[in-house]
Amino acid sequence: MITERDARASLHAKMLLSPALGPDDFLLAPHGRYVIADRWLAFYRAGLSGLVLWGDQTGADIASALAVAPSRFATPVPPHRTVLDVRSVRSVDADVVGAFRRLFAQPTLYGFIARGAVLHPGGTLELMVAGMQAICAPRFPAALFADLREAAVWLGGDDAMPLFEEVDRLRIVATEALLGRLSRLLEARYRLTLREAARSLGVSSRSLQRVLAANRTSFQDQRTLATVRNAQRLLLGPDADVTSVAYAVGCASSQHLGKLFSRVVGEPPSRWRARQRVVH
Repeated sequence: MITERDARASLHAKMLLSPALGPDDFLLAPHGRYVIADRWLAFYRAGLSGLVLWGDQTGADIASALAVAPSRFATPVPPHRTVLDVRSVRSVDADVVGAFRRLFAQPTLYGFIARGAVLHPGGTLELMVAGMQAICAPRFPAALFADLREAAVWLGGDDAMPLFEEVDRLRIVATEALLGRLSRLLEARYRLTLREAARSLGVSSRSLQRVLAANRTSFQDQRTLATVRNAQRLLLGPDADVTSVAYAVGCASSQHLGKLFSRVVGEPPSRWRARQRVVH
């Protein structure tokens, strides 16, 4: 299994960005650096800035993220391209729109931003982002994208895509013990899809798949493991039968659970339960 240390070593081998010590350090020297908080990451490099958001966003989250916007840099930077990535945002509260409206109402902002792209996950959040764009009315070319590569092409320059990919990897490192968190999530919510699980973890679906593949597993394998672990816990109950346990963990039948159980444990659930009762 890839550890956080392994992921950091892989990143440092070809880093385009280096970490700032915190928001104040980033504002003093933002060039080629990034700063990360609980639910956001900001970066600046060679005429391209970005803000990546994930999880449940509040007005306070946005206010702290916008406090490191290019207009706040200690040394002014020339007009440049920027990206706002909200693909992994799960929800926003009412104060988020107000925070962005205050940002776009600042005349100083328009001396720094030449054009801006917004990455969204589609669905309801896309409509919300489009509505926010209409309300905030930025006075520079701005466009919405569901595809990372299309956004990079629209922003222009060969540097955008490698930088975006590195930022995605940085977020994986920031979400320590991702597989453990996925395991706990699937045990609690076994019907989650890959996309739903990725959003709950605050990473993109592609990033999650990359981490799983690097660990020689898949999302379906992890969901199967979570199903079997839940079944094992329930099977140890005094009155549990295999059929009721199968339904409880989301299987269509006891036969379905039996196939999953045998694949993971190497024996059917009834035999496994009998052995556990002998041991205990």
